[in-house]
Amino acid sequence: MSSTTGMEGLTEVGVFVHVDTEMQSALSLRSSEVKTQVELYLRKVPGLAVTDSIAGPIVSVGVEGLLGKHKDGSVAGFFSGHVIVELTQPALIARPPRVLSLDDASTWQSIRHGHGPAGSRGRNDVRDMVNRLLDEFQNEYLKANPEVKPQAP
Repeated sequence: MSSTTGMEGLTEVGVFVHVDTEMQSALSLRSSEVKTQVELYLRKVPGLAVTDSIAGPIVSVGVEGLLGKHKDGSVAGFFSGHVIVELTQPALIARPPRVLSLDDASTWQSIRHGHGPAGSRGRNDVRDMVNRLLDEFQNEYLKANPEVKPQAP
């Protein structure tokens, strides 16, 4: 679901990141590291501020996958997984009674699948997937907000 709908007028986002246990083990990749990566990236997006709040719009990043194992249970040295980046926002139910939903609505989402060696190379591959998805997010955000001018390199 890649669409600029819901990105118009967006000025700030919180960040939430989850790296599942299997990927933490396979890649020595922690949620806190990916959260820092995402926050640093988003701070460079013109017109968009990063807040500590998760009460409004949120850019969520999920890293999930499986660590390859041999039949005897020993680690095979590879992983298969995916990275998802999603923008969720508070939602107002359109039909009467117009109330704010208790759940946020996903208004933008993109996902990448990958596999590769466990360890530092796989860790770098996953971080690259996160950056490519954030590139997509930034491009869609700038399309939805043409009055925001990209920063010169």
